[in-house]
Amino acid sequence: MSFNVLTEPWIPVIKDGKGLKMGILGVLEHAHELSEVLCSEILETYSIQRLLIAFLIDAYQSAGKLETIADRQDLFYSGRFDMQVIHDYVKLCESEGTSFDLFDEKRPFMQNAFDPEIDTGKETKATKLFLTLPSGNNHIHFEHYDNGIPAFTLEQCLRGLLTAYCFAYKDGRGYVSSINGQPCYYFLIRGRNLFETLVLSMTAKSEISEQVCNMPVAWRQTDSVTPGREFPAVSLLAAYTWQPRRVGLIQDDDGLIRNVYLKPGHVFTGRQIWRDPHTAVCMNKKGEYSTLTPSEDRAFWRDVGSLTTTSGRNVQPTIIAQYRRFIEDSSVCPIEAFGMVTDQASLIQLSYDLLNIPSQLLEEVEKADRLNKDISFIEDISKSLKKVLKKMEHSLENKPKTQQTGKKKDKDSQLVNETVQKYFAAIHNYVIDEYFNLLGNADTFNDNWQNAVVASVNEKVKSETLSAFNEAKSSLGTNARQLQAQAGSEVALRKELKKHLERRKNK
Repeated sequence: MSFNVLTEPWIPVIKDGKGLKMGILGVLEHAHELSEVLCSEILETYSIQRLLIAFLIDAYQSAGKLETIADRQDLFYSGRFDMQVIHDYVKLCESEGTSFDLFDEKRPFMQNAFDPEIDTGKETKATKLFLTLPSGNNHIHFEHYDNGIPAFTLEQCLRGLLTAYCFAYKDGRGYVSSINGQPCYYFLIRGRNLFETLVLSMTAKSEISEQVCNMPVAWRQTDSVTPGREFPAVSLLAAYTWQPRRVGLIQDDDGLIRNVYLKPGHVFTGRQIWRDPHTAVCMNKKGEYSTLTPSEDRAFWRDVGSLTTTSGRNVQPTIIAQYRRFIEDSSVCPIEAFGMVTDQASLIQLSYDLLNIPSQLLEEVEKADRLNKDISFIEDISKSLKKVLKKMEHSLENKPKTQQTGKKKDKDSQLVNETVQKYFAAIHNYVIDEYFNLLGNADTFNDNWQNAVVASVNEKVKSETLSAFNEAKSSLGTNARQLQAQAGSEVALRKELKKHLERRKNK
């Protein structure tokens, strides 16, 4: 049995509004006619495109056609991929011994050939490849299998394999996280078609810092994955195809995959100097830099400031920093954010967002600074709202403080969570529509340009805060004691609002 990833249909794409599947060569040949890669699992959508981007970068650099950003611009304006470059690259890889067959005896694509000294006794269920299927601690999703043993097609396993590499997280059994540590946000720029998306999310040699490692892309590496082997440095192409797991697919007689060989893979130890072009880097409260990661129940728009013009606290993703070099007349930059939230070796939730961010916010320092201040204000008010609500609940419980908690930190009630979520939902709609338009179109040559922006934010935040609070208190009782607690809480909330608004005047 063989499965050539270049020609077998395994990548779900959209063409003229209809879904179909293609191999790598078909996708690249028709990328300008395709709107997007779109899998049923959103993490697979990014993982496949990351693979395609690595393939394209290696192909065009091997042809000497992706040395500078000018080369990438030439490719972008050509409107389609040069299939001669692609086919020459495939021949080059195959001449070196590379195989694009999932079941090649020596070098199976993106896997490892069976080694009795390493893989014997390491056979496990194929569900381990799929981050969103129940396996061990990861029981967020529930699946039914007719035979009791789940079976998967080759294309399912390939998509799952790529995602397992890209979004791998530490699970406490010797399995380490992927190239960027615990799963972080990965960003792509959404083009008008798949060709544009891929080129806008590529990088030329001159766009990234000097590499101290020439490690090739995974399928051109001659050494197999050695469990636990440490690497202090990595090349861009090796990082895009990093293998934190040692995997080998086991195909049954019916052509399906039920089991795999699985062991820990490579370990990257140089994150302090590595910068992934698809990630944002932020400074935490301790003054340490780390990649931006999703948080539970926190929508990405609340972290949009991390994508703005590079400052002392943020390092903008490389691909976003260069966006206007390709589409100068675009007023917005469509950015896709892919991520997942984990906790103690368990998947908590998936995260995806598509934001049309005004281009000026990504490149003008003054507007980026204004955005970050306004988002910070929005966050501060949410904390005040939560604090007031919790105090109101405690006063109505009529219990001594030591009896109210039982723990060092209270778990927020359903009322508190729902109220804060409603506040953020209302502010989200305002930010991505009215606020983005107002800030994006502001004339920074006018000394007072920020006044209208600040006034708009202040009014909206105050209005939505009080609205959310009033809706919350309307669900409570109406006896004298309850009404007194509600009135006192509203006074406290208005004081909090006044305090924050006064601070805004001095910034």
